[in-house]
Amino acid sequence: MTHEEAARVFGVARTTVTNWVKLYKKGSNEALKIKKRGRPRGGKLLGWQAAAIVRMITDRCPDQMKFPFALWTREAVAQLIKRKYGIELSIWTVGDIYGDGG
Repeated sequence: MTHEEAARVFGVARTTVTNWVKLYKKGSNEALKIKKRGRPRGGKLLGWQAAAIVRMITDRCPDQMKFPFALWTREAVAQLIKRKYGIELSIWTVGDIYGDGG
């Protein structure tokens, strides 16, 4: 079947079919799996939780809390939040909440 025919069958643009074929050639069927779209649903940090995190990172260094970091980075704070509250936040969200040190 040509790309044009496949586009008509699936109701997509021909370029979409071309991209699917490229993905398939690169990574087999795994590359074509449907992926969730939009923002990840990691949860939301409540105000009291954010304040508790501030106290933790102010009073301690990451290595004191058994993290393999010397300084509090956005990645380190995100891991602390995940460990403490089970909430996954992106490093971008952590930077928005706590600042990025810059």
